[in-house]
Parts: sequence; structure tokens; C-alpha cells
Amino acid sequence: VTVNNGTLQNVFGGGKGDNSIVPYVAGDVTVTVNGGNIKNLFGGNDASGEPNGSVLVTLNGGTITNAYGGGNNTLVTTTNIVQNNATVTNLYGGSNISGNVTTSNVIVTGGTTTTLYGGNNRGGTTATSNIDITGGNIMTAYGGGALTDTTASDITVVDGMIGILYGGGQEASILNNSSIVVNGGTIDTIFGGSNIKGDVMESQIQINDGTLGEVYGGNNQGGN
Repeated sequence: VTVNNGTLQNVFGGGKGDNSIVPYVAGDVTVTVNGGNIKNLFGGNDASGEPNGSVLVTLNGGTITNAYGGGNNTLVTTTNIVQNNATVTNLYGGSNISGNVTTSNVIVTGGTTTTLYGGNNRGGTTATSNIDITGGNIMTAYGGGALTDTTASDITVVDGMIGILYGGGQEASILNNSSIVVNGGTIDTIFGGSNIKGDVMESQIQINDGTLGEVYGGNNQGGN
């Protein structure tokens, strides 16, 4: 699927499906956005099933409200979402309402992202989220999910501008450990843990270079 322009409500790299029908997607899924305005973008399926191959979502331009490496109500084994130069309000490495993700890979090289999540949004879990940031402008970034847990998160920052960086989730836990490595870039505030609520068993922060304001090993407002 390639989107060059236009106004779109929902875009899926995979199939639709429902309670009685499971769509079959045999090969790899590639979604590339070069322009246009999209409300919801998914690398995976809508209501049932999962792609049998790899999933790659590449954002080269355009304006997107919600971008998911995974599906809407569906699982994806491994997701890959690359933010190069789009304007994105919410970017998720995982799925939306439900659907487990084994590994999510988020790469940010540029563009503007209001909120980035390595994990899922409302339901399902992500086992491992990997986030690599080499550029761009991000207001808030989470290694975990919005309202649902992630087992482990791994964040590496090489360059770019970040307002607040969390190893954990917004209102969600990291069941094992969160890891943040900063090799460059400008970051106002770092929390090794979560934001509003959510427990993080272990947080690790390693700072090798960069310009930083405040660094906290634990959570922000709630959780442990």
C-alpha cells in the first residue's frame, strides 16, 4: 500500500476479517506514506488474523493522527515502523484495541511526532519494544504502551529533540526492565519508569553524550 496524497479515514496493510472470517495475507506487508492526511494507519489487519510475512510501515511525509505498526484488533508477530519525515500525533509500535505483538521496532530519523509509544495502545501486550531515535522532533516518547503493559523496552537515542522520554508506559507497566541509552540529542527530561501509573521492575539509564535537563531513574506521577 502506497499513499501519495488524499484524505483517508483508515488504511490497513493487511486484511479486514470479522468474527467468522479470518483473512489470509500470505506475503510481506509494506505500507509507505509519502503524503496525504490519514486518521488511522495500521500495518496489520483490522478485525481478525495476522499477516504471515513481515510488516513494514514507512512514513516519508503526510499528516497522520494515529499510526500503528500492528493491527486494530489483531496481533502481529514483529512490527517495523519508520518515521522519516511525516507529522504524526500518536505513533505506536504495537496494535490498538487488542492483539499481542512479540517484537515492535520503531525507528525515528526525522519528522514531527507528538507522542510515541513502543508498545500497544488500549489492549493486548507487546513483549519487547525497540526504539531507535536518530533525528526528528518528539514531544513525548514511551518505551512501553499507553494503557497496556510491555514486558521489556529498549530505547537508544543518537540525535533529535525530545521533550520527555519514559522507559515505561503512559498508564502501563514494564513487567521486566526498561533500558535507555543516550548517545546524543537534546532531551528535556528522562524518566526510567512510567508516567501516570504503572510499575517498572527495573530501569536502566546510560548517558554517554547529549544535552539533557533532568534525569529520574523512577516514575513520574504514580506506580512503582
